[in-house]
Amino acid sequence: MKTISSKAFLGHFCEDIREDKKFCFILGSGASRSSGIKTGAELVKQWIQELEERYSKEELESWYVQEEIAKDDPAAHYSKIFDKRYGLNKKDGYAFLEKLMENVEPSCGYSVLAQIMTQHPHNIVITPNFDSLSEDALFIYTQKKPLVVGHESLAHFIKPFTSRPLIIKIHHDVLLSPKNGKNEIDEMAAGYAQQLESIFRYYTPVVVGYGGNDGSLMGFLEKMDEIEGGLFWCYRESDGEPGKRICLLLEKLKGNAVPVKGFDELMIQIGDRLNLEPLHNKVLEIAQKRVESYQEQIHNIRNADHEDIDTANALSNMMERGEKDWWYYVLRAENEEDINKREIIYKEGLEQIKNSPQLLLTYAIYLTIDRKDVEGAEKYFEMAMEAAPRDSRVLGNYAHFLENERKDSEGAEKYYKKALEVDSKNVQNMTNYAFFLSHTKKDFAESEKFFKDALAINDRHANTLVKYAMFLTDIKKDVDSAEKFFKMALDVDTKRTTTLVNYAHFLENERKDANGAEKYYMQALEIDPNDAHTLSCYANFLHQAGSAPDEANKYYKKALEADPKDANTLGNYAKLFIEQGELKQAQIFLKKAFDHNSSYKYRADLDLELCFYSYAVFYSEYPDSQIKIEKLLRENVRSIGWNLKKVCEIAKTHGHPDYEKLCEYEKCITRK
Repeated sequence: MKTISSKAFLGHFCEDIREDKKFCFILGSGASRSSGIKTGAELVKQWIQELEERYSKEELESWYVQEEIAKDDPAAHYSKIFDKRYGLNKKDGYAFLEKLMENVEPSCGYSVLAQIMTQHPHNIVITPNFDSLSEDALFIYTQKKPLVVGHESLAHFIKPFTSRPLIIKIHHDVLLSPKNGKNEIDEMAAGYAQQLESIFRYYTPVVVGYGGNDGSLMGFLEKMDEIEGGLFWCYRESDGEPGKRICLLLEKLKGNAVPVKGFDELMIQIGDRLNLEPLHNKVLEIAQKRVESYQEQIHNIRNADHEDIDTANALSNMMERGEKDWWYYVLRAENEEDINKREIIYKEGLEQIKNSPQLLLTYAIYLTIDRKDVEGAEKYFEMAMEAAPRDSRVLGNYAHFLENERKDSEGAEKYYKKALEVDSKNVQNMTNYAFFLSHTKKDFAESEKFFKDALAINDRHANTLVKYAMFLTDIKKDVDSAEKFFKMALDVDTKRTTTLVNYAHFLENERKDANGAEKYYMQALEIDPNDAHTLSCYANFLHQAGSAPDEANKYYKKALEADPKDANTLGNYAKLFIEQGELKQAQIFLKKAFDHNSSYKYRADLDLELCFYSYAVFYSEYPDSQIKIEKLLRENVRSIGWNLKKVCEIAKTHGHPDYEKLCEYEKCITRK
């Protein structure tokens, strides 16, 4: 028997001179030991002890002689001992093996094996084992699904040239009547034999943790006259050299014995030679994405139909039975319509679960959106970042807060970049950063790159599709492409009010399709009749149409009931009163609009509109409005497409002192 060092084997395995050089792995029970599954030898020892408890010494001695079982090497007679132990009912044996393999996790060696099988041409595992460690590792550590052939009836699916990882279980999967008895594993199934012959014409087998004690796989190898590249039989050095049967096989096939420390150790050394990296962060990333996907689905189901009381109650009951973690309190709070009661739930959760970054983050968002408490929100954003300084969701949301609430573009960019350094594939952060680059930094080329990169990762992310559609509309002026992306977003989620409202706005302003726009506004209101943004947009739609001022008035009132501090709604409502000649009411809402625009979520274009209304009909009460208009125009602030003509008409009827100047401002503000 020729023996080579593990160092020599590693050099040969990892040398990439030939493109057609391929290895496959033959894994025995020894490869599963570090994952917590007993080896064949350990099982044999256990079964013998159990047989000794059930049979007399004389009965067992007679059986040993009859079956020609060598007591100094019982593992070589695994199948006979299994037959004896479970001879009364083989189903008990299957149940034992199934229980043995429950709740086991692949050892670290399998993480390397999974990378080898997905990143290199060595993508086949052949095993007499029943466990699912190889395929579990591929599911856990990669996102490439293997073809698992766990029964000879599936053997025709085995192909030597496949891009997908292939796992062949010659003794069946543990759930498919695994083969253990002598009559079952003495011969290999014909379907398997034919396909393995094909594989070994192109793949060199690397054997790890296999004792060669069955008649099927070992018998098949013994019948082979030649295998591509020979055969490498890795044996655990501490167990001593392989037995005579293995030595004879290696001599026949011009193979090599390779002493190794163990399966995990061998895999790690191969991984090092192939420049692979540890996967702990990858595992966390995959797990986190699964958690987020699961939570998003629960949120979507809960929000899909406000009239589906049965599902809402069922979800509430399920959450009550589960652990009272941060998500329990978030779902309870989000399910509460009263914002005061919602705050009580958040505070209860924060008291019960100290320093939960997820709960701190959600509460900060609540304070931002529902309470308009920017100072309080920032405090909780900072607490969330202190609790989890490298949480991409926390960093990304804080960047979004700085961009929209603080108007701090430098701070926003800093935290967007931090978030993307932590997780460069977080689609939500990529999308928000892309939108920031286009609307704040005016870096349109880089913005589009981030949009496209985000869609390359997830082309069914509704928020990305909508914001890219808005980018195509506003920046690229590509209306047809924009509509395509709006429709893709609607296909992904037909119940998302943000998508419906933005598409309605698109139809209203770009397609001039009033009927289509109203249809989508109404769909959004059916889903959430109390959403302030939807109500405000629909009120403005009715206002701009000019045909239903009473309806516009009604929806402005509803919008302000839902959010009394929305400066844009207040300003538009003031405009409606101006156009109707109700100047006292207009002045009340104009003042509120100025106050809230300066204290919360300042918008320069809105400030310009408000100053224009002031100069048009309240010039004596707002003597500095003209100065502010000119200053904002010099800063290139505009409100392109906004209809100010009716305001000009009202100003004329009230004897504006410089009507020509007012009309000049109207043109500068609204036209390109």
